[in-house]
Amino acid sequence: MYELMEQFGVPAPPEDLALFQTLRPAVIDCRTAIDKSVGERDQNVDKLATLIDKDIVEMEKELRDVKQEIEHIFLKMHKFYFSCRKFHYV
Repeated sequence: MYELMEQFGVPAPPEDLALFQTLRPAVIDCRTAIDKSVGERDQNVDKLATLIDKDIVEMEKELRDVKQEIEHIFLKMHKFYFSCRKFHYV
C-alpha cells in the first residue's frame, strides 16, 4: 500500500512509514513461530496422550484403593450387624 502511495505521490507521515517498515519482520517472525508450532504439534499431542494415559493408570489405582476401603468398611459393618443380632436373640 505504501508503495502505491509513493508511486502516486500521496504523502504519508514518516512515523507511519517507519511503522510499516517494521511490520515485515514482525510478520516473518509470526510465520516462523507458527511453522515451529505446527512442526511440534504431533510431538506435543503424543506427549499429552502419554500424560493422559499415566493419569488414567493412576486414577484406576486410586479407584481400586477406594473400592477396597469401601469393601473393608462394609465387611466391618456386616460383622458388627451380625454380632449385634447374635446378642439380641440370646
